[in-house]
Amino acid sequence: MRGYDKWEAYLPLYEQIMQQVKPGSAYLEIGVQNMGWLAALDPQGLFTRCVACDIDPAVAAHAAGTRFTDIVIGDSATEATFRNVSALNVNFDLIVDDASHTRQNILANFMLYWPLLRDGGHFMIEDCHTDFSPDFAENNYFGTSIYEFFSSLTELPTLSNFDAALRCNNLSYRIMRRFHSKEYSDAIADSIKNITFSNSCILITKGDPSIGEHILSGDEWPVVPRTQLNSFFLPALGRIVKSLPELAVVYLNRGITQAEIEARVRFVEAYQRYRPAVPHQLYVVNKGFTAEQQSQQYMLFKDLEPRFINLDDEGLDLTAYSKAALQIEERIVFFMNTHSEPLHPGWLDKVYAAFTSSSQIGLVGCTGSGGPFAPGYSHYSNYHIRTNGFMIAREDYLDMVKGRPLKTKLQAHQFEAGKQSMTWMIHASGRKALVVGKQGIVDTRTLWRAAIFRSGNQSNLLLADNQTRAYQVAPLLDKLRAWTASHSRPFQLHPEQLRRQLRDKPFSSVVKRSLALFRRDNKQGRPQNFDIRKETPGCSRLAVVVPTHLEQLDEQFAATLLHNATQLRDYKLEIVLPETNSPSWYESFFAKHGINGTVRLMPAKYFGSPAAVNKMGTDPAFYRVYQEFDYILICHLDAWIFRDQLAYWMEQGYDFIGAPLFLPENGNVHFLRRMAPFGGNGGLSLRRVASCIRVLETFHPGINPWRVAQAIWFLARNRRWGLIIVLFRLLRELSQDWRGTFNKYNIYEDVFFTIIAPLCGNRISIPPSRIAMQFSCEVEYPMLQKEVLCLEPPMGVHGYDKYIQTDYLDYIRGFFARKQQYYDGEAHTDAPVVSVVMIVKNLISSRRLETFDQALTSVINQTYHRLEVIILDGGSTDETLEVLQGRYGDVDKIVFHCKEDNSIWEGMFNGVDLAKGDLIAFMNSDDYFCTLDALELMVHRIVDEDADMVYGRALVLTGSEIELFPTHLHSVLNCMGIVHQATLIKKSVLTTVQPFTSGHITSENYLFVATLMAGFKILEVPETLVHYRAGGMSAELYGGQNFAQTVADYVEYMKKLTTVGRYLNDHEINLLLGFRGMYELGPIRFIRMILKIRDRRLRRLLLSSTWNALRRYGLKRLAKGKLLHWRKRLLFRGHNALRGKI
Repeated sequence: MRGYDKWEAYLPLYEQIMQQVKPGSAYLEIGVQNMGWLAALDPQGLFTRCVACDIDPAVAAHAAGTRFTDIVIGDSATEATFRNVSALNVNFDLIVDDASHTRQNILANFMLYWPLLRDGGHFMIEDCHTDFSPDFAENNYFGTSIYEFFSSLTELPTLSNFDAALRCNNLSYRIMRRFHSKEYSDAIADSIKNITFSNSCILITKGDPSIGEHILSGDEWPVVPRTQLNSFFLPALGRIVKSLPELAVVYLNRGITQAEIEARVRFVEAYQRYRPAVPHQLYVVNKGFTAEQQSQQYMLFKDLEPRFINLDDEGLDLTAYSKAALQIEERIVFFMNTHSEPLHPGWLDKVYAAFTSSSQIGLVGCTGSGGPFAPGYSHYSNYHIRTNGFMIAREDYLDMVKGRPLKTKLQAHQFEAGKQSMTWMIHASGRKALVVGKQGIVDTRTLWRAAIFRSGNQSNLLLADNQTRAYQVAPLLDKLRAWTASHSRPFQLHPEQLRRQLRDKPFSSVVKRSLALFRRDNKQGRPQNFDIRKETPGCSRLAVVVPTHLEQLDEQFAATLLHNATQLRDYKLEIVLPETNSPSWYESFFAKHGINGTVRLMPAKYFGSPAAVNKMGTDPAFYRVYQEFDYILICHLDAWIFRDQLAYWMEQGYDFIGAPLFLPENGNVHFLRRMAPFGGNGGLSLRRVASCIRVLETFHPGINPWRVAQAIWFLARNRRWGLIIVLFRLLRELSQDWRGTFNKYNIYEDVFFTIIAPLCGNRISIPPSRIAMQFSCEVEYPMLQKEVLCLEPPMGVHGYDKYIQTDYLDYIRGFFARKQQYYDGEAHTDAPVVSVVMIVKNLISSRRLETFDQALTSVINQTYHRLEVIILDGGSTDETLEVLQGRYGDVDKIVFHCKEDNSIWEGMFNGVDLAKGDLIAFMNSDDYFCTLDALELMVHRIVDEDADMVYGRALVLTGSEIELFPTHLHSVLNCMGIVHQATLIKKSVLTTVQPFTSGHITSENYLFVATLMAGFKILEVPETLVHYRAGGMSAELYGGQNFAQTVADYVEYMKKLTTVGRYLNDHEINLLLGFRGMYELGPIRFIRMILKIRDRRLRRLLLSSTWNALRRYGLKRLAKGKLLHWRKRLLFRGHNALRGKI
């Protein structure tokens, strides 16, 4: 019989165990020595599957003749040995730990092998008296003794039975959580039925810890009533549970290089030196360590009492963060990389205080940067939190990384910086991303001088890493280079950036731009329209008054009344009719359309002629009818309301606001010079009721020297000397008999309030015409809108049927209605979705399938992550769609659609309609992006500058030659300048302009001209982004037999979108197309033609495009082209003369 070594006191406990063992049971002994104990323990042979585990290889050589069926050699406390035992797929009835008896191995064996025990099984630990021997306590990374651990373990059955949350403060549970996941630790805690301590042995029985139902027996309860018993039970423990930390600190521990080994030692020392006061749980993520190395890491971090998460070395640091986040349960996580080192007391407390200071804070970091998102990529303003130390909600982080590949360095850079970074995603959710330094939260605008990351001496730094340490020891010149490369504003001083700017711009412009960067605050958002519905008390201050003599309205005026009533629906609407008219039509109209309107009947003397209307407008009795209101809005039926801004204008405090007045045309005088400095039309006017009554009742003829001087200067500038004489004669007559003079000259009531009263020195507040035009326009409205107002319409216009051409009125009505619906209410987002629209049709038959593959590949390989690709088939007849679906159907980014179209523009319209993105790009089947970060660069530019459209440069492929396309924004006015494949534009702008349904042949250029002239913000990305193949559909659409139609179309939309039709005839506008006039007229005459345009903005843009063309082509080439043009004309004349003789 083999020998065994046991203490006598163990035998009764083993006898108790063997009474429960059944035939066919399984047995595991850890540490078997001579393998004799099994035969002594089980002489009947109840254990039929017996496994021995020992570190000594000699055991395997002497296993013959024993009851052991399986021998596993190895250190039982390691993962490798455990996996070998686990691979046997045996559920043991008894596990005996009689191995090294060290604290570390006993605790490790229990945590590892407990799951291999079946329900009802026993785990026996022998020789626990070694717990009191220093020799057996060495190298114990658990930081606790055997009896401390298992004594604490006795609480778990009770805690699990009543409230599992209570176990989080239990010592043994906390130790298990340090080395195992929550699920694993919970499984152990929920399966301990009881624990027996018996003279140096500990016996743990596996099973359900439930204590069963609460039994109340008996009918008499003389001392304590049955109903009060519930207050004595263990659920009351919940009142004394300490609050559990909601913060996890995750330190990524890698040790491949010597620098990483030194870094983790620095972290341990710094963490102990500056241990945070805020409650938290430290996690150490061991990445890429062997089992032996893991034990060394356990010892290194033992005093910090962390929880360990062991991972393989696959993936980048961000991948390890993601795996760790899945295994922790704390709500907030602070991630640190291997090189992170706390530098000051309270480092974590400051970050946590900033993060929890507001629900609007979504991300807090210890360092931030404005550098490029990846080395070698173009720099641009790119504020982001660095990943060396950042705090974020666990769920936010998991949402960000879900389904996102993080396998390459480039993908990791994109997650940290750029338009797909966690910083930008937090901004997109409406929250803030902050940087915290030693002195507290840092304004992101001053990050470049905050002495944190690569700034100054970094004295404000809370957390160091390898990059901050490298900066600290770098020479001064290298520090300056790193400083300028890491922050957006100093980057303008970086040598490479200065060199590139000086290549494209004058020196003075570069200097001004660089200085402005250090003065300006963050950009302000687009001003929002005043919404009266948010200012409810103002609604009772005003009534909308519509005077008319019409008893019933025709279709046009009825539609106008309905539109205006809808726009001003928050105010009382009142129709003023002659008392001889019936109000029934208006009453039924209001009831039909749900309008809050009434009809008021006035004396008939107020209607029928201009004199009668003037009498009503200058009668104090008329205004007393509306004394319950502060203001009235006179809105004639020929007025059109674009938007409700009445609350804003009432707040300005003016007594009378109307459309500016103009002198009649006089030669080539610019129309703005003909606009009176003050005075307003009354057809659409806002009037303060009390002021109108006061002026009418207290009017006194006098002289206001300032107003008179303004009037004289205005008339003199327009060379209206006769009107100056009339002005003095009028003032003299008014001083003698103002009422008689008023009736004599039939002075209009609006002229009385806005010209006569101010000239005569009566107190009335009226705005200058430059301000009044923003409220209302009448005469010269199209010119004001195109040249001055641009993107923002006035509140309304008066006399639309008289002063505005029908086609322009229809265009402008639709434009501003769509702008109000799609553009004005658009929310700003820092991480927009980009939709790339690709229109295809019969690619196979036209042999463009290969070029399309190149185009599509360039799109789906873009570094920008928030991307959808819309492939829209316009009704192919050669199975193009089926082939493309077969090739690319498994690409997640691509969405296929099929909708028959009649033109490429109709296809683009359909594509925009189907797009779900915030930004739209178009890519033709034979063009392609020439850089992987093209969309990244454009998105950053459009978001950072709050632009509406951005464009880049292009290379033109003409056969085997490559030329740089002459990209120049202002040249779109000459139907050149931008390639639409190199543009990115907001969907809201496209839906506002509607270029593809306008019916224009050159719809893409129509889009660019409309966007430029309307005043949308357009910016350039100074990079070559696209390769553009010459020829193709563009040549077919615009050239050849379609050229004459293209020219006519160009003239039409230039006259609609700009003021050029006011100054040039159709032939001259023709000459602007493609700079044809430079060849036919010569550059000097062509420039003279442009100088005829009095619109300063349009003239400046055309001169800019002309200068760019001159600089591009050169005078020699231009002169050669001019000579060729003359030669053709002479040949043509000679040919005609010859034909005439024949």
